[in-house]
Amino acid sequence: MGWVFVALLLAGPVGAGERDVFKTGPISESFTNFNGQVSTLPAGWTVSSDGVNVSDGSAGDFQGIHTGGARTGGCYAWQWVSGSVAVGCQPTADLFTPGYFQWALVNRTGLPVSEVAVSCRMVYRNDTPRSVGLNAAVGVGTGTNIPVDGLSLVTPEPADLAAIWEIENRCVRIKLTPHWKPGETLRIRWTCDDLAGTGSRDEVGLDEVTIQVFPPAGTVFAIQ
Repeated sequence: MGWVFVALLLAGPVGAGERDVFKTGPISESFTNFNGQVSTLPAGWTVSSDGVNVSDGSAGDFQGIHTGGARTGGCYAWQWVSGSVAVGCQPTADLFTPGYFQWALVNRTGLPVSEVAVSCRMVYRNDTPRSVGLNAAVGVGTGTNIPVDGLSLVTPEPADLAAIWEIENRCVRIKLTPHWKPGETLRIRWTCDDLAGTGSRDEVGLDEVTIQVFPPAGTVFAIQ
């Protein structure tokens, strides 16, 4: 697991829809109850189909559960293998080019956090000739999101003749400078957009997303 050093611009009030972090143990999201509708997004997760505004489902850009293949554009619960669901999208010219998936977490430990370890399973179906990217970034409060290449994905440009769901696992440890202070919100955002090629776009998704927080050296957390 590699190290990533991220300098964050701190600012801003805590908004709605975050997930509280009270302890140092791993916090995971496997999207078990996500059915491709906005009302079932897990705690702290938001989706934007236009890369700017948070989607509320009113525009019909949440398309339910599906196993993949060329689909109507929008956000899906991809049932990429039996028993596993990923939050993801079918990008089109109007949706998710760009768009994003974001996990917002609030530091409720009562102490500053100097590092976080983040891992995820990235899934995709390379069934089209156009390459798609999921580019990760982290930020605190209303500060700038800083890219984290170790959590990003690029799908291949040539389409597979018999496309199946493919998996890439990611894991990085991120040093936060300044530290993530109590009460502040940490954002982990994956932005989807076109990369190369023409025509239709590959389907992409995220599963088994995990974060673990670490105190500055010499600090002891109370485990709750």
